Amino acid sequence: FYPANKKVLSKMIDGFLKNVKEENINKNKIIGVIAPHAGYIYSGQTAAYSFKLLEGMKNKTFIILGKSHHAYFKEAIIDDRDIWLTPLGKVKIDRGLFKEFYREKNFHINHTLLDVEHAIEVEIPFLQRVCNNFKIFPILLGDINIQNVKFLYSTGT
Repeated sequence: FYPANKKVLSKMIDGFLKNVKEENINKNKIIGVIAPHAGYIYSGQTAAYSFKLLEGMKNKTFIILGKSHHAYFKEAIIDDRDIWLTPLGKVKIDRGLFKEFYREKNFHINHTLLDVEHAIEVEIPFLQRVCNNFKIFPILLGDINIQNVKFLYSTGT
């Protein structure tokens, strides 16, 4: 879905971001962005429009919601590991959010499904190019419907 070489990947993402005009917006008011998750050769330029809005943000946790392409399930999968690794380096998982969400009955751990899914992973290198000093909190959904979204919203996301 993206190059495995750090230099090639950085150059590719930087090229996408360079093609996006800087928007004059209050970044403190951004509560989320929507970005595609296909291979970068197909959707990288479109994704750059979303991630350009986040450029320069610091000390944030980004909750990344993704839809499973491999399994159908009603609840959400979260990750109990400390980091995710991309060719651009390590990204910490927000352990505080993990502890909060794991107490909820609808959040479970499943490394197998997280490790084969690309919908979350492809967003992280973009964050690594536009932000410094951030954490992620990946949430994988098997069924995205209004009830699940309302539930996630009510748990504080």
